[in-house]
Amino acid sequence: MKTALCLIFLSPISSYLTIALEGGNTFLFEDGLLYSFPLRVFLNNSFQQGFSPQWMPYSACGFSLLAEGQSGLCFPATQLIYRFFSAEIGWFMEMILGHLVGFFCCYHFLRHLGIRKPACFFGAALYAFCIFALFKPMIPSMMWCYFLLPALLRACSRFLHRLPHSSPELLLVFTLVFLTGHPVMIIYSGIVTAIYVVWVVLSLSSADKRIRTLSLN
Repeated sequence: MKTALCLIFLSPISSYLTIALEGGNTFLFEDGLLYSFPLRVFLNNSFQQGFSPQWMPYSACGFSLLAEGQSGLCFPATQLIYRFFSAEIGWFMEMILGHLVGFFCCYHFLRHLGIRKPACFFGAALYAFCIFALFKPMIPSMMWCYFLLPALLRACSRFLHRLPHSSPELLLVFTLVFLTGHPVMIIYSGIVTAIYVVWVVLSLSSADKRIRTLSLN
């Protein structure tokens, strides 16, 4: 049952595979065509020559890849995918992997909230394949920040509840979000996370008060 639901709700990924298999096309639009994909081609060529570039000479008068957050140079997926695969294949792999990560991060976050599995699959599918999510792959750093947000919320909640291994989990997820490199999306994620943390703290405080009241009675 769980496998069947997973396959059903992940079926939108097949749209990327259809584009790739029919004539070897690549899914590009707006900033993906003008900036993100050419940058991935440049990174792949540099990795094939045995070095990790820190300067992009082919845009305007050149810019530092470490200073430009949208490059995502330090993000693990960028470093791994484009070292071992061509830019064309890596582009599809990055998009598909992003949706998978977003789906499973949202699923586990909803499960952490105590929601039933079928509803979690449905909610995760809506989060991973809504129009906003399908629009983000044009800038992978924005895409990764968006898809990692549920994992960040879950990690904060587990940390506040003092669950086992919550500290390294929070550190890992926070580091990944930071390495996406997109300043605006990181700020938005921070705002959402701060609101959620306040809600969790207030919920825990209310629960503590109820426990104390019951113990006094």
